[in-house]
Amino acid sequence: MLATTSYRAPDGARVIVDRSVALGRASLRSVQEAVAGDGLEQSGDLILAGDVRLDGRSDLIDALDAAGVQVSTGMSDEALVLQAFARWDLAALDRIIGDFAVILWDGARQRLVAARDHYGVAQLYTATIGGTLLVSNSLSCMLTHPGADRQLDHAAVMDFLVLPARSQPEATIYGAFHRVPPGHMLICEAGRTVLRRYWQPGPDGHPRVRFSPRRQMDAFRFAFDQAVADRRRWPQAGLSLSGGLDSTGIAARLVSVTGQEGLRAYTAELRELLPDDEGRLARKAAARLKIPIEVLATDHLPLTAPVEPPEMLPPEPGEAMRQMADRLIYMRAARHARVFLCGYGGDPLFSDDEDTGFVMPAPALGALPLHALYCWRVSGMRPALRPFPPRAPKTSPAQLGAPGWLVDSGEVGDRLAAWYGDRQSSGRAGMARAPLWPEIFQHADPDVTGVSLRVRHPFFDRRVVDAVSRVPARPWHPGKMMLRIALAGQLPAEILRRPKTTLGGDPGSIAARRWGVQGWMEALLDVPDLAGFVDVAAFRRELHDQPRWTFYSFARFRRVWQLAYWLKWRDRFHRPVTIREPWPGDQEKPDQSRGIPKPH
Repeated sequence: MLATTSYRAPDGARVIVDRSVALGRASLRSVQEAVAGDGLEQSGDLILAGDVRLDGRSDLIDALDAAGVQVSTGMSDEALVLQAFARWDLAALDRIIGDFAVILWDGARQRLVAARDHYGVAQLYTATIGGTLLVSNSLSCMLTHPGADRQLDHAAVMDFLVLPARSQPEATIYGAFHRVPPGHMLICEAGRTVLRRYWQPGPDGHPRVRFSPRRQMDAFRFAFDQAVADRRRWPQAGLSLSGGLDSTGIAARLVSVTGQEGLRAYTAELRELLPDDEGRLARKAAARLKIPIEVLATDHLPLTAPVEPPEMLPPEPGEAMRQMADRLIYMRAARHARVFLCGYGGDPLFSDDEDTGFVMPAPALGALPLHALYCWRVSGMRPALRPFPPRAPKTSPAQLGAPGWLVDSGEVGDRLAAWYGDRQSSGRAGMARAPLWPEIFQHADPDVTGVSLRVRHPFFDRRVVDAVSRVPARPWHPGKMMLRIALAGQLPAEILRRPKTTLGGDPGSIAARRWGVQGWMEALLDVPDLAGFVDVAAFRRELHDQPRWTFYSFARFRRVWQLAYWLKWRDRFHRPVTIREPWPGDQEKPDQSRGIPKPH
């Protein structure tokens, strides 16, 4: 089974067997300390297989040293985590932060523990096949088990077709395979398997205003610098760069902390379909930071036919087909680096959703003028001070209505209403609760992209979230005032003062209106298995009724084509193996030098 991951884990594989338990690791090294280890560690009766990138390594080393455990700075992250479990058992999870999926076998207790990080950046799946428990961070690998039940979960397919992300965090597209949710651990002991939450994201509570605005700003900047530095830890790194504040802010602080050497930025822009300033501003930021940048034109991607036969196929349908902009960028970045930093998370981090009604303790209200004056003086921008009323969910009838071409539209309509009415999935708390974020992280995982590249997310760092939660919401959060002040003098004023900007429409629907429905879109509707989920005749009628398209229509059309493409080819890639054999990706390497194809 490990052999199937060789196309994306080029640094070797190893297996340790202890009676009825086998732990294996196929390695993709992306932190410098990992050169000393392969992610598979053993100490006495404990064996750990892990995909770990620690935040605050030095803090964990100091804690272990204070507890009398002999460790060294050259140990791999997995080795440190193993020592933490050896010293504190399951309580070690209270001391470990970062991106991780770990599987720990305790031979003395005859106990298996599998844990996933707080935000779900790392992947972790589980299944029981013929009395055997399988746990892995690679769903593709698990699907090659000879006894794997690959029957699709109908409800999960319906969710994929209409929801931004799955409604059930434990679900996969397969009924027999499940995810370990973020912040949870799976414990198998004495014949029983239980899923247990080890971390609960709590409310922000009242802001702490004991410190001056400058000290609070210094605390945030220190946490942010730690977050970007901890996510590099490799000589070469790629950066996602747009014209917005989040990605340029990560780039600016990374240059400040680690220097420009080895950094390269990548940007996707529209040049024809819509007014788009991202490329120009990204180039401007890159020039200011003195880092090279590569800009990809993506106007034609929505209508570009997927490669047939595919070079690889993700284990679940999704946004990872070859023609998608993110994967093209990852393929280019992988020629240069093994680490790629991304700017997701800035919006919920500085959200006001937790602060409805402007409920603040008296000390915070008393400090408000001082904080506002500091923000105005340093940023040169007028801070927002007025209380915001509680926000209603931003939905429309087009979002809430299930499309008529679904085979099962009634039940999906109920899940749509529940999805868009969930207030618990917004803001900083939603960074850990909302199912959207783990799905975004999954789409960037090497198991899905097929690219030997680790994508990192500095805003999803518990130290950063804590630092933002410590300050009064106003004037620090609206307009990302805190981030603008942290970046003062490092980025062009045009970017620092730029408000939140979104595209003026959906590129896919605009391209389809301009160039028409493509032949490959019609051909994919003839995939036989699609009829179990989509009324193809009804779909065709809506597809060709352009005057009735809404902003959301083409996004849902795209999901249907992605599902059809995936159904057409999944048996070729996700098939059981009984012997060690090369993965098809070893023989059909992606051509990373190809340009962006044109529609036809």
